[in-house]
Amino acid sequence: MADEITPNTPLDDDSILGGPPLGSGSDAAPVKATPQSIPADQISSSSSVDDEVEAAMLAELARVEAEDATRLGAMGGPTVQPVEFDHFQRVQPPSQTQNIDILLDVKLPVAIELGRTEMSIRDILELGAGSVVELTKLAGEPVDLLVNNKIVARGEVVVVDENFGLRVTSLISPEDRLKSL
Repeated sequence: MADEITPNTPLDDDSILGGPPLGSGSDAAPVKATPQSIPADQISSSSSVDDEVEAAMLAELARVEAEDATRLGAMGGPTVQPVEFDHFQRVQPPSQTQNIDILLDVKLPVAIELGRTEMSIRDILELGAGSVVELTKLAGEPVDLLVNNKIVARGEVVVVDENFGLRVTSLISPEDRLKSL
């Protein structure tokens, strides 16, 4: 049979395309492909081709989406509708005392700060029983009352039944609290 292709016979582009086989005969020279010139009136710009391809793809996408929507509608599938929100009426906010009542049972850390200082690690390691740490506040100067690590009042230290306490002498204004942040 002349139409049979022998297995394991390599094919090249010319033999597939019907050209002369490479290297057939002893005097055959290799064939070099020469670029063919295309007339200028047959060349279209690549951007116009891209635009045409893009337009065709968009048209096909729109057609497929329309088919899908029709098929989903026929199958009883979900339909997309714009959302309609209810109109809310303005509600008067509850009185401020009701809001504060909710917070009255919340516990916060409260501390009395006698003073502060900075020490090196060497000095801290040398501390022992009987050591004295000097603070930045003077004796008799008001101490700070901190709530949640924020100064809210100042007062003086008092002793009540062998326990230390604080007698509040002044409250810090909200403006001063903001400045201390």
